[in-house]
Amino acid sequence: EANATKAAAVEATSAEAAAAQTATAEAAEDEAVFAEAAAVETTAAETMQQRGLEQDATTYNALISACEKGNNVDLALELFADMQQRGLEPDLTTYNAIISVCEKSNEADKALDVFATMHLRGLEPDAITYNALISACEKGSKAITAYTLYAVMQQKGLEPNAITYRTIISACVEDDEAEEALEAFADMQQRGLEPDDITYSALI
Repeated sequence: EANATKAAAVEATSAEAAAAQTATAEAAEDEAVFAEAAAVETTAAETMQQRGLEQDATTYNALISACEKGNNVDLALELFADMQQRGLEPDLTTYNAIISVCEKSNEADKALDVFATMHLRGLEPDAITYNALISACEKGSKAITAYTLYAVMQQKGLEPNAITYRTIISACVEDDEAEEALEAFADMQQRGLEPDDITYSALI
């Protein structure tokens, strides 16, 4: 009986290991598909149809996130439009992914357009949304817009982190908005956040 119990336990462990291996392989395959979609110029529908992917919001969100690695903002926006045409409602994850792709691709205006759409849809942004937008504005030399977003972020009860402050200060310094940069630095200190070397260098 003891041997039978031991054999059953070994068999169960082997089954679990096999299931884990299968799940890992499937995840790796999905990641490769998303990376391929982000790297080549093909339509979202074609990619998903060819690969037999489920055309749901989760798949679209993963594909859009993959576009960030390839800086493929055009494909990300195509996916964004395609999912809505199919009756799928973008959620906060979708909008954050789109805005992040725009930020990585130095497309501040597009990021702000997506943010405006998000606002019209009644979705509430989170700290990730604001941080990505502020970074996009810093790269796009839109210091005042970045500072406004930083102020709104706090009004909504979302706390900036050290990266938020570094980005705001850098944006303001680059656009010769010294007063706003110093205000942000003072606020950073009041919150007990430690500036890094990059932040100090921007202020010098």
